[in-house]
Amino acid sequence: MRTWLRLAVLTIGLAVSAGPASAKLHVRGHRAHLPGLGAGSAAANCTQIEYNGGALIHETKVVLVQWGAASSYASKLPAFYGGILQSPYMDWLREYDQPGYAVVRGSFLGVYVDPSPPAKTTVDDASDVQPELEKLVADGVVPPPDANTLYVIHFAPGILITQAGDPSCSSSSQNAYCAFHGNIRSGSAMIRYAVIPDMAPAGCAQGCGIGNSSDAFVAATGSASHEILEAITDPDGTSGWYDNSCDEIADMCENETTPGSAAGYTVQLVWSKKQAACVDHDPSVTVTDYALALAPPMVFGAAGQSATATVTSTPVPGDPPGTLGLTIAGLPSGITAAFSPASISTSGTSTLTFTVAASVADQAYPFTVTGASTADNVLHAITGTLTVGGQGPPDLATPPDASTHGNGSDGGGDYGSVGGVGGGSVANNGNGCACSFGSARSTSPGASVALLLACLVFFARRRALRS
Repeated sequence: MRTWLRLAVLTIGLAVSAGPASAKLHVRGHRAHLPGLGAGSAAANCTQIEYNGGALIHETKVVLVQWGAASSYASKLPAFYGGILQSPYMDWLREYDQPGYAVVRGSFLGVYVDPSPPAKTTVDDASDVQPELEKLVADGVVPPPDANTLYVIHFAPGILITQAGDPSCSSSSQNAYCAFHGNIRSGSAMIRYAVIPDMAPAGCAQGCGIGNSSDAFVAATGSASHEILEAITDPDGTSGWYDNSCDEIADMCENETTPGSAAGYTVQLVWSKKQAACVDHDPSVTVTDYALALAPPMVFGAAGQSATATVTSTPVPGDPPGTLGLTIAGLPSGITAAFSPASISTSGTSTLTFTVAASVADQAYPFTVTGASTADNVLHAITGTLTVGGQGPPDLATPPDASTHGNGSDGGGDYGSVGGVGGGSVANNGNGCACSFGSARSTSPGASVALLLACLVFFARRRALRS
């Protein structure tokens, strides 16, 4: 059973001057009107925002759902969402914390394309969008919802979205809007989502930009940032932080002509109860930040054996100390990895141990190590490569032993097999370097690199002995 719940709407008119707020009556949601009729100016009477006892989103996880063909700016959206969710644009929201709900930085989970959305140029929120999102969840096309999940749906160009009869991106209706967020109860799950129409020229970009901008991507980032911060602080419709005259915290500033900035992107300024102003950050708020390093970044091992690397965290000078958890992703079946310890201080180290099954093929396997600070969910990731089938480059500083590797003349001298590469060898046959790759197993990328390096070292050592 699906229950339709209250929706919050961002209306057309971000590009106009601030005007006085006025009370509005709407049976299904809170929405500012077109210029001169709406709220959202951070005017004197827009100061009564209150907490009404409901849920907040603690650690927002954005799932981008693409409905139909992608917009011209679609390739920029992952970096935008990943950037603002890990920026000071999130940090200052802690002023709205409540017991059980401490707002921290979020994460972007990826882009998921709807394989067969309704083939309509006009879709309705209740009749089309909500059932389709439920279907995507049920079919496993998108990650399952939890208390932190927010599905942000971006629509193909040319699609009109109606919500309770009112159209998106229409200059002919006082109740037109740029975007909205809402939620549905589907069985035991609460599905929270935001709807972002395409902001192509001649569409929303003409009424949803910030300041004098008519850029479609700026209109999209302004609208999306508006909905995300409102979804965090009032995810279920007036039960979170809400002002009976001026609606939610982004509605109170939607007529501001000054753009905000987060992670290098244009965002909408949002009402701060603490600062009594429309803001994009709070300079007094600090988080526990740090930098991660992996040594070595290229780890070499062999099937049936283990290999290690070291992860080091360095705190950002001036930031408060803290702890962070470490996770790893990207490794295939047959390779496991463990951190010791799995949680370190921002000035600590951890040993990363890889265990490689005997059945793992010789090749290079990329992986990603991610740190997440305990207090603020500040995320940093580093990448590395585990090469199975090679022991890494030979030691150039170690001179050859003349008793076992020739006497420096052009006479014989065998450098023997290169460990872990399946029978490959490097030898001085009296006429130069002979590199044998042995069995087919040694033709893997890691083995080939090791043998090539061994050949180069042979020439270098041979030249040194003859000089």
